[in-house]
Amino acid sequence: MTDDTQRRLAAIEAQLDLIMRSLLGSTPTAPPTEQISVATASRETELMAYSPKQIAAIQLVRAGMQTEAMAKALDCTESTIKVHVRGYMRRSDTNSRHKAAIHYEHMVQGMTPERHKKLTDVEMDWAENPDLYPDTTKMLHQKVR
Repeated sequence: MTDDTQRRLAAIEAQLDLIMRSLLGSTPTAPPTEQISVATASRETELMAYSPKQIAAIQLVRAGMQTEAMAKALDCTESTIKVHVRGYMRRSDTNSRHKAAIHYEHMVQGMTPERHKKLTDVEMDWAENPDLYPDTTKMLHQKVR
């Protein structure tokens, strides 16, 4: 699959996710009230392509946590953490945890915490102190099969 095809697929998945969130009653992303740049819209579309658990896992990587500590924070196994991190790395076309964390930093640069929450269902600073966000932490702890 070419890079262009992967990017297009990620954009379609993000759009489908937005539609599903709207249909299932999650708070849909409100249309922006001001003009945003194409680059910003592209970053936001890409950010929506990641699952909340992938976002949380990459935030924990960014915070410098080891896999074992990340597993405790998300109440799952270390192998599950690795799956979430690899999923993020695959979609972001990065080949290391460090590069994936830098990619995430670039995507959220200049974004408001409120906008990040609307796009990902995870607070921008969740990994810094999960206890501040019990609802998000509870959602991230849910097992999905």
